[in-house]
Amino acid sequence: MPRNSETPKELLPLSQEEMNELDDFLMSDITSDETMALDVLDGYLTAIVSGPVTLKLDEWLPGIWGPTKDDMPMFKNMEQAQHILQLILRHMNGIIWMLQDNPDTFEPVLGTRIYRKREYIDGEMWAYGYMQGIELCRKHWQSFFDDPNGVAALRPIHLLGSDDVTPE
Repeated sequence: MPRNSETPKELLPLSQEEMNELDDFLMSDITSDETMALDVLDGYLTAIVSGPVTLKLDEWLPGIWGPTKDDMPMFKNMEQAQHILQLILRHMNGIIWMLQDNPDTFEPVLGTRIYRKREYIDGEMWAYGYMQGIELCRKHWQSFFDDPNGVAALRPIHLLGSDDVTPE
């Protein structure tokens, strides 16, 4: 969605500053060690919006924080909770708009790793998030898994992001 002066802020994709703010929050002491990092969240949201069914907010939002209710962040106040939720929803909408309007320009949020003093782009955590998004409604993805083309398309993501990949 193009940015212009008439578009309400709540409908705009996140700016780089807002992405940094969301990343800082996800990695803060307010959240649990189980909270998704920004690259994992991006993969998770991408799977949710590109999946075969529409999930309700309460079906996917808790997964961002961790597997238990104890993993919910201890927000300072209701305003902070609403602001963070708005950032997450706007990021999700940005993914939707990009995939619908211009999928060839879609760029996932990827992490980086340093190995032997060189920095490399690392898609493992994004792929992990994508696989977590699939797991929310795996039965609805079954026709995709039954299609050889679907399996071939998902294979790189699965190899990078699945917990159950064997050496074979």
